[in-house]
Amino acid sequence: MSIARDADGNGTVDQTQTIVTAIDGSQVDTITDLGLLGIVEDQTITTTSADGLTKTTQWDFDGSGTTQRTRTDVVVKNVDGSTTETIADMDSDGLLHQKSIQTTSADGRTKTLQEQTPGPLT
Repeated sequence: MSIARDADGNGTVDQTQTIVTAIDGSQVDTITDLGLLGIVEDQTITTTSADGLTKTTQWDFDGSGTTQRTRTDVVVKNVDGSTTETIADMDSDGLLHQKSIQTTSADGRTKTLQEQTPGPLT
């Protein structure tokens, strides 16, 4: 599926979005913001696993065609019914930008959040 948006109503496409679903059910969603003359200003590419538990987002903040930051978001369903979600943002140089781990109890009433910004992955 492809979508073209004219956000300011001037008759020019300002943003495109393409959503591709693979045969295994995973999905890639690409959003591109366009400037004057259709030049790419920035782009976000999000890949989601078929079960929805793993998501990777890549950002090109300046339209250079190079990913400046990558986020991984992984949810694990634990044997006891609780869930653990780990979100880590890495800069293009491989250094950690930020990381958080949230554990939610099986009944959803207790949540524990650990954050790390910046520093090495542990």
